Amino acid sequence: AAVNQVFQAGQNGSYAVIVTQDGCTDTSVCVTINTVGLDEAAATLELQAYPNPTDGMLNISSSVQGTAYVHIFDMSGKMLQTVFMPDAAAMKLDMSALLPGVYLLRVEAGGYTSLIRIIRN
Repeated sequence: AAVNQVFQAGQNGSYAVIVTQDGCTDTSVCVTINTVGLDEAAATLELQAYPNPTDGMLNISSSVQGTAYVHIFDMSGKMLQTVFMPDAAAMKLDMSALLPGVYLLRVEAGGYTSLIRIIRN
């Protein structure tokens, strides 16, 4: 069990995020990780997202160069939107059209994928 916003898998397998807020608990869709054991520098997509919680505009920086795709999921696992980002190192995601709540972002860049939980105020 991990309690941080970013999780790095220690072994291959399927992982999900369980979020509890205001007495409610929900589980995300599973994501399969199969890159453990590869070169650690290449296998890790490190993400930073701020401000979190956000009122709308979210800044995301990653550890890779090039393009990226950001997939936005609600906590029931439904994909709401996919956004193409031309610069994976410095992304700006407009979440102002989304209702307040908790969202899971799956960022794909440089052949790697990471998840991050975002709260939209």
